[in-house]
Amino acid sequence: MSPEFEIRHELISDLMHHLDRKGALGLCECDKEKKAFIEGLKMPMTLKRMFQWSWPSKWADLPPYRLAPLNEVFSGDCFPRFFAAGMLILGAAKNGDCLVLRIYPDRHEMGLLNTTQFAGEDSDTSPELFYTRVCGSLDELLFRMTEERFLPIDYWSAVELNQLKHEIGEDGADDASKRIGFIGSSSDDLKQAPKS
Repeated sequence: MSPEFEIRHELISDLMHHLDRKGALGLCECDKEKKAFIEGLKMPMTLKRMFQWSWPSKWADLPPYRLAPLNEVFSGDCFPRFFAAGMLILGAAKNGDCLVLRIYPDRHEMGLLNTTQFAGEDSDTSPELFYTRVCGSLDELLFRMTEERFLPIDYWSAVELNQLKHEIGEDGADDASKRIGFIGSSSDDLKQAPKS
């Protein structure tokens, strides 16, 4: 069954154009072949339109990440495996960790995948075991980029940010911080950590 949540396509388009003030992203409508391929995927219509109309056509350096061009998002040996897990690789952090759009039935979020650990696993291992959340949506990620607000530079920084959010009781902490726990602590200690 295809997820049916809505994304803020107009806002994402505006944020992309704001980030593309110098024309370096190569924003344009994708070609007919790629448009037809995206149209056939099981994902929300507004997400399809965003990729078809407002995604970079070349690699885009938007610190702290690089956004992949549309042709690379929907191709490659890993695409079917990640898409089956509800993920699209949208780019990378400077250390090579994958920037991932995670699609759930009722929402989406952005995160990072630890590529060093994932690369050593067999093809049956789910990529979600090496994923951690960065922020609640693609539009939030792009807004943070336009405002030059903090975004974790790699997977481990994102895990520690989620641990901090969990400690202070802030919404948005993901399961990776609970799975990994603090260095020298078990995940049970993490769950029982007092909130300040």
